[in-house]
Amino acid sequence: MKKAVLAFVVAGLLAGCSSNSSESNITLGEKGKEEYLRFNAGEVHWVSVGDLMPTQKTIGQLQNGYKLGRWQFEEKKLFEEFCETYGLRDSVEFFDENSDFNDPDSFVCKDPRESDGEISQDQNGVERIMGWVNTVIVGPDGALYLTDGHHTFSRFHDMEGGGKDTRILVRVDENFAFNADNTRSDMATFWQKMQETKNVYLFDNGNAIEPSELPQDLGYASATNPNGLINDDYRALVYYTRDIGWHKGSAESIPFLEYYWAEELRDVIQVSDADTIEEYVQVVLDASRYMVSLSDDYVLGGSGKTTAELGQLPELGLNDTQSIIEDTICEWDKDDAKAGKLKLGKLGWAFYQNGTDIEDFPYPCNTLSDYENRYDLSR
Repeated sequence: MKKAVLAFVVAGLLAGCSSNSSESNITLGEKGKEEYLRFNAGEVHWVSVGDLMPTQKTIGQLQNGYKLGRWQFEEKKLFEEFCETYGLRDSVEFFDENSDFNDPDSFVCKDPRESDGEISQDQNGVERIMGWVNTVIVGPDGALYLTDGHHTFSRFHDMEGGGKDTRILVRVDENFAFNADNTRSDMATFWQKMQETKNVYLFDNGNAIEPSELPQDLGYASATNPNGLINDDYRALVYYTRDIGWHKGSAESIPFLEYYWAEELRDVIQVSDADTIEEYVQVVLDASRYMVSLSDDYVLGGSGKTTAELGQLPELGLNDTQSIIEDTICEWDKDDAKAGKLKLGKLGWAFYQNGTDIEDFPYPCNTLSDYENRYDLSR
């Protein structure tokens, strides 16, 4: 036992003066690792999706349906998504049939550009847009708590060929495993600090929950992933109002940004009966109209921030249902349609992924042959 404790202390000293000491009577959690306790703020590290602990209970499943659907037809977009999460340019220089998203050496991402965001070097000298790398906080149980990227990494879990072993890059935002005197903290103190810093979202579809009620795994909850995240229709709705009623802009770094908007919409917009595309588009427009109608100094939910700080647009980005259909359902272009190269938009992919056939889409997005030279959407 003495040798084990001595080995761990020595390891902590070797990690550098910024590393923290530990107390041997505090055990690691189910996903905890001693090496994680030595992670420092600002560092990036390779881990697996299954290594991470969620800090929210829900995701917008209709939001994730967009990219899960698209990736089945445009594999390049999948690799571009991985490139973006690495803090590199969201564009691929090279990939082929032998490329594997679990092997970053099997495809080449384009270098980041200053026009995309601030570039800095990680601890290994690699230039990255650090703001694009999803963040974690180290807990006293040695686990990594994800504070940004629940939807992205849940897609990586749920996609074909994905799962808990999918390799990802994360950036350490904070290490809350230790107290100011460098002694190991405890989980009660950890959760208090997470709430004070607004790094956890303790609500389930508007109802308050305890930290013990948070899911244990990323990915959508299912028979094969029983401890995953559950659906929140209002979180998905906020995603589809983006650039119509609000935009991320400088608010992008605010954790749980979309949930604060969802809190506001939950009591004023009805979404549960919107089963068809036309009905859902109307809900998107109604929600966006409400968003832009709020005073710019109105404080949203428990955010402590105003609508202006959370990205409110001064006026609607799209102001009628037909415009939203042509923008988000099929990116309507008459010449592309004639050439059979019409594209599906975000909401179009989501409904297609959920089982809606192209022929059941609203006009002018409902002609299967308009897409045939870009992808085969027949069923």
